[in-house]
Amino acid sequence: METETSPSYIGLKKVIDELAARIDAPVSMLPDYETSSDFAHPHIEIGYLGIMSFVIVERGLELERKSTRDLDELLYWVFSGITFEMAIKYELSVRKDNMDFRRIVFAWQETLLGILSQDWRLKEAEEHRLILQKYPFNDNSLGS
Repeated sequence: METETSPSYIGLKKVIDELAARIDAPVSMLPDYETSSDFAHPHIEIGYLGIMSFVIVERGLELERKSTRDLDELLYWVFSGITFEMAIKYELSVRKDNMDFRRIVFAWQETLLGILSQDWRLKEAEEHRLILQKYPFNDNSLGS
């Protein structure tokens, strides 16, 4: 499903559903297609010349729009968000006192992405490294 021909919503949904099944992602976390269901739930639009957009709308206002012709990039955006949500839910179930919750969240998100693509895992690990450079782990903070 590369960009030689314009991708279809049906083809894109099939790819996303197959990848989601590999990590047991809840259907409720998967994006919508064509139009927004609002409430900051992501949706995907396919535009002119096969440009695919990852869009987040809340209360009728567009909060985020990222566009690409690269299927792998779009899929990374989709699954970066899904795996983050999954990692947050996982962390809540194994939370440890006096440990920065991001230690578990970041590690679990990278593990899930690694099941789908080692490139995605490495890309997310770099994102986490940049976050931690600005905001290091704090294992003694309240709310960890």
